[in-house]
Amino acid sequence: MNESDLRVVKTIRLIDQTLLNLLKTESFEQVTVQQICLEAEIGRSTFYHHYVDKFTLLEHLNNQYADKFQKIMVTRISTVTQSTSLVTLVSDLLPDKDALLILLNVHASSLSLDANFRKIISDSLASFLRDHLSTTLPIAYLQDLYVANAMTYITWSLAHGLNEDVAHFMNTTFINIANQITQQNSH
Repeated sequence: MNESDLRVVKTIRLIDQTLLNLLKTESFEQVTVQQICLEAEIGRSTFYHHYVDKFTLLEHLNNQYADKFQKIMVTRISTVTQSTSLVTLVSDLLPDKDALLILLNVHASSLSLDANFRKIISDSLASFLRDHLSTTLPIAYLQDLYVANAMTYITWSLAHGLNEDVAHFMNTTFINIANQITQQNSH
C-alpha cells in the first residue's frame, strides 16, 4: 500500500492516537498491542501491517516529534540570546502539547522523547557555545546546565501554558551566564 494513500494515513493516525489515549491512563509497559487494536477497532493484522510491535509504534511517534523539535531548534538557536526565542520555541510546540506531555514521560527501553529533546538541545547549544563564547569552563557542563533548565521550562510551559515572565527569566539567566563567562575570560 502507498504511504500517501488516505486510508493508510488515517489508519496510522488512528493507531498513533489510540496509543496516546491509552498512555493517559496506563504505563507503556502495561499497554498491549491487543488493547491498541481493541480501542482503535482494527484487526491485529492491520496493526502489524504498519508496525512490528508497540515499540516501533512508540519509536515512530518519538521520531515524528523529535524531527519537528529539531526543525524548531535549528531556527531557535540563531536567536538564543533574544528575549522572545523561548516564547517562540514553546509557541511552536503548543499545538502538540497533549502528545508531548505524554511522550516526554515515557521511558521505555532506549526509547525516550525526553532524551531525544535533551540531545537536540545539547547538540544545538554546543555549536552555539563554540561559535560565540570563549571559555575555560567545560562545554559539556554548560550544555548540561542549559539543557536541564530548558527542559524544565519546556515541560512546565506545556503543562501550564505560555508565561512570558518565565520565558524572559530563562533568557535573562542564560544571557547573564554567557556574559559572566565572557567577563571571566577577559580577566
